[in-house]
Amino acid sequence: MVSATVTVQNSLGLHARPISKLVKSLKGCSDTVLLNKGEQQANATNIYQMMALNARCGDEIRIDVNGDTENDTLFMITDLFQNKFYET
Repeated sequence: MVSATVTVQNSLGLHARPISKLVKSLKGCSDTVLLNKGEQQANATNIYQMMALNARCGDEIRIDVNGDTENDTLFMITDLFQNKFYET
């Protein structure tokens, strides 16, 4: 398992559009990806669990990835966060 902590940089937080991008980017991925905000945890392939995190701009999220391609998956997810999910 690999982990990283990222900060939500999108001004609107993790709302439907970035969550959708994350879920779509994980389609076909066999790794288990969990996002943790404080005591809350969400499966990154479940839109409803992700919305329930209510992650706002400035919140820290710990990403846990477990699987055969965990390093590549973690890199892809942290890239999305660092680039504000490529929203303009």
